[in-house]
Amino acid sequence: LGSVTSTENADNAMTSFMIAFSGSASAQDLEYFELAKAEYAKVYPGLTCTGSESGVLAEACLYNGLVSLTQTIGSLSAVIGSETLALLESGITKGSAEDVNDNNKTDQLEITACALQEAVNGLGSCTEAVTAAQYVAASTLFVGDATTYTVRSYTVTDIVGSYGNTVAYKLLNTTATPDEVMTTDGLCDANGASCNAISGSCFPCPVRSSDGTATSVTDGFLTVINTGGLASLTTFLPKQDDGTSADITQDLKDAIRGTTGDTTDITADELAAFLSAL
Repeated sequence: LGSVTSTENADNAMTSFMIAFSGSASAQDLEYFELAKAEYAKVYPGLTCTGSESGVLAEACLYNGLVSLTQTIGSLSAVIGSETLALLESGITKGSAEDVNDNNKTDQLEITACALQEAVNGLGSCTEAVTAAQYVAASTLFVGDATTYTVRSYTVTDIVGSYGNTVAYKLLNTTATPDEVMTTDGLCDANGASCNAISGSCFPCPVRSSDGTATSVTDGFLTVINTGGLASLTTFLPKQDDGTSADITQDLKDAIRGTTGDTTDITADELAAFLSAL
């Protein structure tokens, strides 16, 4: 937590935070986080954590907040990819296999930012150095799921001439308003069975919550931050120099925006800009 709540090295705080938590949260772990939060909520149904709880209620609030925190970072880490996070820690080499368009940005981060831009602002709105195209037309792709999805391909062109293009595929929920970039893990067919190669019948496989609902970056990251899902941690954080507790929610907002004091909700556009700048 100190990487975000500390004012030192603020530019890298959120990056360090994602790296620290990425090993604790795979895409499939997100379902277990939902189940864990539901169990903690059973300790006292309807409990709203304010930081004044004690005993078993305080423990429930603490663990629920920690689960929410790990879920938040895990959701974003799952979309970005563990290999990309490792590059953020070690540093990218300009013009390397991870930066085939030689612009000193990680290709996978550019692709994720592009997908978020398209989800919020409409298909074709990407401002990154990425070519976006329809791969599978919008339809109800999965049995038992009435949601309409489209599969988009994102290509970063190799101008170095040594590696080939970087290509990735993202699953977008087009039923939502605005569209949402889904959290996915591997590939599966319409019945949810694993498959090996992306095609018109083998898609990025959505990670589903305990009730079977496919999860999105908005569900796992923005919603937790914007609805105060981390507030229950405040009382357990080390005191600041002025004697007050750190506000983990506001610290995360500040780290993403690169500014301080803006209490409004983080938008998908802001998240895209943050990822693009890493």
